[in-house]
Amino acid sequence: MKRQSLFIYLLLGTFHFFFSSYTLLPLTDIEKKGVVLSVRPGSYTDSSLQLSIRTSEKLYYSLDGQYPNETTGLLSGSLLLRQTTSVSLRFANHPLSENDTIYVGTYLLHYSSTLPIVCLTIPPAFLFDPVEGIYVGHISESGEPVGNCWLDIEKLVFFEFLNNRHLKLNHAAGIKIFGGMTRQNPEKSLRLIARKKYGPGKFKYPFFKTKNISEFNSIILRTSGNDYNGTRFLDMMCASLAKDIGVDYLAYQPSVLFVNGKYWGIHNIREKVNADYLESNHGVNIDKTDLIAVNGKAEIGSSARYNAAISYLENNNIESPYFADSILSYFDIDNYFRYISLQLYIVNIDSRGNVRSWQSNTTQGRFNWIFYDGDQSFYLPNVNYLSKRLSPVGTHWFNPPWSTVVLRKLTEVPAFRNQFINTYCFLNSTILSKDSLKNRINYFRNYLSPEIDRHVKRRGYHYTREYWENNVNKLYEYVDTRSMTSLLHFQEHYGLTSRYQLQIPAFKYSDKTKLKIDVHTIPSFPYTGTYFSEIPLTLSLSELHPAYQFKCWNDGVCEKTRIIYQHKDSILTFVPVIEPAAMSSLQGQLKISLVHTGTKETAPFIIVSKKPFEFKDAVFYIRNEKGDTLSILKPAPETEGLLLCAAGANAATSFYAILPSNFIDSKKLLLLSESRSLYITDKVGNIVDSVVLIGEKTGPSSPYYLREGGKMTGYINAPPVEKLQEKWYDGNFTYIIGGALLLILIIVLIIRIKK
Repeated sequence: MKRQSLFIYLLLGTFHFFFSSYTLLPLTDIEKKGVVLSVRPGSYTDSSLQLSIRTSEKLYYSLDGQYPNETTGLLSGSLLLRQTTSVSLRFANHPLSENDTIYVGTYLLHYSSTLPIVCLTIPPAFLFDPVEGIYVGHISESGEPVGNCWLDIEKLVFFEFLNNRHLKLNHAAGIKIFGGMTRQNPEKSLRLIARKKYGPGKFKYPFFKTKNISEFNSIILRTSGNDYNGTRFLDMMCASLAKDIGVDYLAYQPSVLFVNGKYWGIHNIREKVNADYLESNHGVNIDKTDLIAVNGKAEIGSSARYNAAISYLENNNIESPYFADSILSYFDIDNYFRYISLQLYIVNIDSRGNVRSWQSNTTQGRFNWIFYDGDQSFYLPNVNYLSKRLSPVGTHWFNPPWSTVVLRKLTEVPAFRNQFINTYCFLNSTILSKDSLKNRINYFRNYLSPEIDRHVKRRGYHYTREYWENNVNKLYEYVDTRSMTSLLHFQEHYGLTSRYQLQIPAFKYSDKTKLKIDVHTIPSFPYTGTYFSEIPLTLSLSELHPAYQFKCWNDGVCEKTRIIYQHKDSILTFVPVIEPAAMSSLQGQLKISLVHTGTKETAPFIIVSKKPFEFKDAVFYIRNEKGDTLSILKPAPETEGLLLCAAGANAATSFYAILPSNFIDSKKLLLLSESRSLYITDKVGNIVDSVVLIGEKTGPSSPYYLREGGKMTGYINAPPVEKLQEKWYDGNFTYIIGGALLLILIIVLIIRIKK
């Protein structure tokens, strides 16, 4: 097929917008005009519904999406609805005008689903008319795109969204056909666009449980692309893998679609990769952002930086001492290796055409990748996709040289090659392990199963549950084969000869620590992974709760980080020995009195109350529950009073009288907003003090936290210094009584002197 023709069609379509002269409003808005509805739109258990409409004016109505007029029907007071129906009303005695208003609402009868429901009301001609219908089109015998479905035509539609049988959204929007070559399929994906000329200008609802986003300029109703008559969830499942791997993905929510009251089956609500996606997911300044698509084409911003990165890869010597550092300034290597490992495992043959990468002010100029579309994956388990993605010459239509250059050139650098191989092995033993993937297939299978019997019988696309089950079973078969074949492909391509199993059994206090293999955190224990002996691997204890201490590994090695390389054993077992930390002899001499998590105007800080002690050259660490060191304290033994640990110059010095010598500059305190508990430990890990921050979420809503025993409670404004001084004693009345006796003695002496 001539892809250039498809591009021309899409380009010409941008000039073919349809601007409706009608205004669409929710049916309930007609009540503001004095019309009384006996039953409002929504979901009902009735198999039929008598809708009575009382009004002093004549109303046109339609039940099939057409705009009401004299030909669709004049309402005589009531409507008997015997099935799910979209009702449209318009005042008959109002003259037609450019702003003629139509009131729309859908009545769902005797229908319930475990999935959310989307209802669209649109004149059928807007979809299926041979001249203006956007759903009409195909690929000709000569491979040319024919019909409006290839054009960027937008129509007016009324959108309703129900979740748990409750209406959440209902307003007008724009609608277009969405997708690339999948537009030729009999079922097509749809894009809904919120525009102010139609209604609110935003879809204001949190459609996706996995993302904290509640406003969207557009959403996609996706048929699962090329998987439209397969599992109907393959692309969503691949997106869920990308999410867990730590790569950008398009959020998903399966839903059921009704169009003009007719059941259209499962359509998956999805995000769209565009400026809105980057702004809502990453808070980028879109004017300083590049979004790169196929072959370095810029969809947002400029391709200059991306092209410069590719040019550097292709034209510089990897032996140069600056090569690796320069590449790291262009690409987030860890992100890319995670992304490409997923593409390799699932054998996503269309990953070349669906590539998206971006860089912005939030990435320090480094490109990150977005997983985009996995509908042509999980069906070639024996294909050596690694060799294809490393080929310097084109091997298939989906594998031109420009699509392989990044992985090819990066893995010419030995350190990057080792990182890539270990990344794949780690993912193959965790998120992409056989058991993990089978559980994931089960999850999506069970999610859609209650709706499948209706879905397979939808409008003209009949197949059977058995056919759907067979497609799902093919995913299980793929996983059984791929976990082993993909490792063999790595072994063959890189000439590796020896593999071993790295085992870490469940161990005591495993919930208080985190172990890493290279840069990857092991998610749970026991852990078993297959690695190559010729590739160095770093095993490290990366996080440890301050209330616990690392003693050694089970083989007596005491370093937290160790290198595994050239082992001949087929099985290697390592276990960290963790014990509760002891209490320091200086307990009570240092206490965390105040925590400030920071605001827009002030940097975060911690105030520590100190008593004198005898130990010289003592070093203390303020750590959070993850083991992050937020500040290092080296106070003089004889000093007492308040120590200020702050992320740079701070306004705290204007609140509290703190000597300059008691100020500690601590950049790591920026982690305070993510901390839930704090510890002061000495240099051997013994606990000097500990405190828990109380609140659902630390941060600007209550940025100051004042000590109350072993807990800290939130305050909006900085507490006065008197509060801190009160906490100094913390219930130890020895100092209070001693101070009182001293004061009495002074008073007595003064009286005697005067006498």
